[in-house]
Amino acid sequence: MPDAAGEGEDLTVRRFLVLAAAVLAAGALGVGQAAAANPITVALTATGQPSAGSTQTCVSIVTTDSVSNQPVAADLVLQVGTLTFNAISHALMSGGTVAAKTDFTGKGSICFDPPPLTLLAGANVTLYQGTAVVVHGSPDYTTTGTSNTVSVKWSSSTPPAVAVTPSSSSPSLVSGVPDTVNVAISYNGGLTAVAPTIEVDLSGVAASVSSATASSGSCAGTTTVTCSLSDLPKGSSTNVTLQLLPSASGQLALAFDLRWHTTVTSQAGQVINSPGDQTASLALTVAQPSANVSVALPKASRVAMGKTASVTAVVRNLGPQPALGTKVAFTLPGNVKLVRYSGTGLTCSRTTRICTIASITPSSPARIVLTLLATKAGTRQLSAKATVVGATDPTLANNVGKLALTVLPKPRAKH
Repeated sequence: MPDAAGEGEDLTVRRFLVLAAAVLAAGALGVGQAAAANPITVALTATGQPSAGSTQTCVSIVTTDSVSNQPVAADLVLQVGTLTFNAISHALMSGGTVAAKTDFTGKGSICFDPPPLTLLAGANVTLYQGTAVVVHGSPDYTTTGTSNTVSVKWSSSTPPAVAVTPSSSSPSLVSGVPDTVNVAISYNGGLTAVAPTIEVDLSGVAASVSSATASSGSCAGTTTVTCSLSDLPKGSSTNVTLQLLPSASGQLALAFDLRWHTTVTSQAGQVINSPGDQTASLALTVAQPSANVSVALPKASRVAMGKTASVTAVVRNLGPQPALGTKVAFTLPGNVKLVRYSGTGLTCSRTTRICTIASITPSSPARIVLTLLATKAGTRQLSAKATVVGATDPTLANNVGKLALTVLPKPRAKH
């Protein structure tokens, strides 16, 4: 009759051997594949930023056996928006750290930087069980289990990967007065921005760019400016400076378009060029210049009949802006005839008796010299009136100068 104790020992040994075989089989299949017949459930939770001040966004992962609900390790494939990434290498991610697998407790996490500009600020994040070889725009991956999707929202306070920040040196522009516009460009993308170019377009009132310089690159153009910049690695910045000259009053708009591309190599060895584009704008108000122009003539002048006299009109600009194209109209009395005008930086018409001064700055008055021939005895008034063109004159009372011109009669001949 068989020994009961022996049968118990044999049964224990047989069970041990079966269990050992199962464990060895599980090891041969690899971690996470012990329950190969059962699908794996992937659960995701958006956990936000990993630490105070961090710009990364994290997703926690839990993988379990769908039948036993026990934790199980798994390889995963990550998909963000329309782009698919291999969770092991995350070649296209912007510098984030990735847990390649969930561990034997079935837990893991994926953290990554703000998305590339080709993704929306709120994108779906999907994790699949399986392996992948990723080709940008045409994912090639296989899944051996279920998938799960979670929507991840990047905080609006998260700094953008690329920032284009234009600013003007003056709170308000003035027509005819140069202004400096600075364009600050900062780049925090995960991959180097290759061959970046920025284009600046002017629209609205008439204006031009007299010069454009880049701190790292070169620029060309006047109403449309294109600057070719040096490559921008992560954490770098550069500047473009524009010398802007508006020539009319009204609204002036500047549109900025920064373009670049990044280059990576996929696991399949394919070189992937991903374009980037960031725009910005700057709205400026151009005011009409203000120039307080005044005219001064001597109070009186005397000249003998038949002689010539020189009369000087001094035209000043009391500011604040330059006076461009100021016109001075002279009214001559009937007791003199005009011989000529003279002066620097002006053009005069004998027919209209108007002189046009190209520019009068607050520090440099203009002088118009009239040479007159006395033709008739008597005292008459000569006047000069200045009119500012293309600017407002806040004080018109000083725009007119007057002169009492006396022509002395010829002395009588002695008999």
